Amino acid sequence: MAARLDLTGRWDGTYRYSNNFGPETPFVAVLSEVGERFSGEIIEPNAYRPVTAHAQVEGLRSGRAIEFTKTYRLAGPAYETPVDYSGRMSEDGQSITGTWFLPEFDGTFEMHREASETVPQESEAAEKVSLTR
Repeated sequence: MAARLDLTGRWDGTYRYSNNFGPETPFVAVLSEVGERFSGEIIEPNAYRPVTAHAQVEGLRSGRAIEFTKTYRLAGPAYETPVDYSGRMSEDGQSITGTWFLPEFDGTFEMHREASETVPQESEAAEKVSLTR
């Protein structure tokens, strides 16, 4: 089966700061790709407020190379600077790993394509079968 290079869909991810400076932060990205350009939204916990932080994403994919900028919306003063990301898609097209950059911080990130809805259903069915034996 050929790898799926199109980024369209939901991705579950995590980003980390270099030198364990900040918390490991989970996020969800919903992306839409047209040609090699993509856009979308990321939601993640807001480290400074008891709300969810929302950000717009604009990027470019060239083969397996991914570059995008995440710009937060109304998340507060600590989130005013856009964050640049650079990564590489796995051979099977199911994950992306890379680095992110701010003027004063940097770190790593990883994202995994949301599993097909048929896989969890099959797993749930297998668990039910094994429970009844």
